[in-house]
Amino acid sequence: MHLHISKRILITTIISIFGIILFSLPINYSPIIGCIPASSQVQDLEVGEDFTYLAFKGLLIVDTSDPSHPQIIGNISNINPQWISLQDKFIFLEGGDHDLTIIDVSNPYNASIIEVLEDGGIAVSQGNFLYSIRSADLIGSRRFCVYNFSNPEHLTLISERSWANRGARDFKIKGDYGYIIGGEDLMTIVNLSDILDVKIVSRYYETNISSYSGQNLQIHNNIAYITNYRSIPSELRRHDLYAINVSDPTSPELMWKIDSEDIVNIWVESNFLYCTSPTMGLIVYDISNPYDPILFDRYTYHTYSVFNGVEVHKNKIYIAGAPHLLILDNTVLGQFSRISFQSIILPSLFLFMFVSCGILSIIFLIYDLYSSKRMKRTQFIIDFY
Repeated sequence: MHLHISKRILITTIISIFGIILFSLPINYSPIIGCIPASSQVQDLEVGEDFTYLAFKGLLIVDTSDPSHPQIIGNISNINPQWISLQDKFIFLEGGDHDLTIIDVSNPYNASIIEVLEDGGIAVSQGNFLYSIRSADLIGSRRFCVYNFSNPEHLTLISERSWANRGARDFKIKGDYGYIIGGEDLMTIVNLSDILDVKIVSRYYETNISSYSGQNLQIHNNIAYITNYRSIPSELRRHDLYAINVSDPTSPELMWKIDSEDIVNIWVESNFLYCTSPTMGLIVYDISNPYDPILFDRYTYHTYSVFNGVEVHKNKIYIAGAPHLLILDNTVLGQFSRISFQSIILPSLFLFMFVSCGILSIIFLIYDLYSSKRMKRTQFIIDFY
């Protein structure tokens, strides 16, 4: 009896020790190249050649010239940006107060605010011009403005139109056309060839989109990829993912739409559409056939992580959220699901094995001691009589 219990203790103890050894071994399956951990969230990011800019209660500037050792080198606070864009040597931030802050990052180690455009909304610069869409929720804010941007510190208004979208969320320029998402229409396309007479050439509208429709826009190979909020109150945080053919800007056509749950940010690189979700992590679609997207891979860092912004640069995937910045190796794309199992689930199983077997060892030991004392007591009573 005693020998059998001792074997159980020995076996569970050995398994427990084996489990903690496995848990402690370095597992080289992680695709993570670099990371700046933090408990709070970053809303979005823009990636430059050697520096990454994070929208986080202001602007965080990170030196990512060595992606394996990202270093925060600057912080401009009190902006509370809702939208960020890197254009040439300037960062554009739209804050919660609807002002557009323009920051010169030609020297990222000495970045400075050069202009604050009151109620400026979101903006895109192209050559000597700055195109601005006045903020969403202000009375009289539906204005599309063109500024002389040759001297960014002293903007001069050239022209303005009063038809701009109420609720514009993102804005991109390709060639002579500007693409605006958000507002009453999911997407509005304007002709910018004449800056004194910017005209709407088409709108894409769909029923049941909300007044806050449109979240993120990417244009690739004449296709506009858009995420947008649903308008159903019970599904406010649910989104749809659209692909719209804009090869003819005057007649955009829906190619496909996916119920994406809560995908909020997207990036297109080569034949892949990278999507981030605060709850599902990184989701990658193969869009080599632009009419038939195929779910290609997924990646989740930790159960408590939150993924927001995403960009791909030099075969690295840059993700903003919580942690502040996560840099992944894009060359292992297609293996993220397996890697997640090997780097997260397996160590968890080893830890579970260590803890459970350790607990069993203690239970068996206590039971063994109790049984031994009980037998000694019984033997004492027998000897006494």
